[in-house]
Amino acid sequence: MASSRVGPGGGSALARGLCAGQCLTRLDVSDNPMTAEAAAALAACVAQQPNLTYLNLNDTALTDDGVTEVCRALAAAAPKLQELELALNEVRVICAWVWACVAVQDWHTS
Repeated sequence: MASSRVGPGGGSALARGLCAGQCLTRLDVSDNPMTAEAAAALAACVAQQPNLTYLNLNDTALTDDGVTEVCRALAAAAPKLQELELALNEVRVICAWVWACVAVQDWHTS
């Protein structure tokens, strides 16, 4: 789904559809301006994917709040995650640093 130019409504619908299964190992929705409006649906989706190893959310305009919501879901429910891409999401340095620390702690203690 990379570079499909899916907006907030489409991103939410896509995430809800992907929640139907639990077999995703890789998900790339980069370069889709979903904004923080789609973050709740994305978080719910990744929370249902225990085998997720790679997630690319580059350039999805999630902002601090959206990235925080998705990272919380990942830290709680994606123990196999090895690679997370968040570039170009208008995230402040402090938000990225805090969530990186939380994620590393949660994923390494699981």
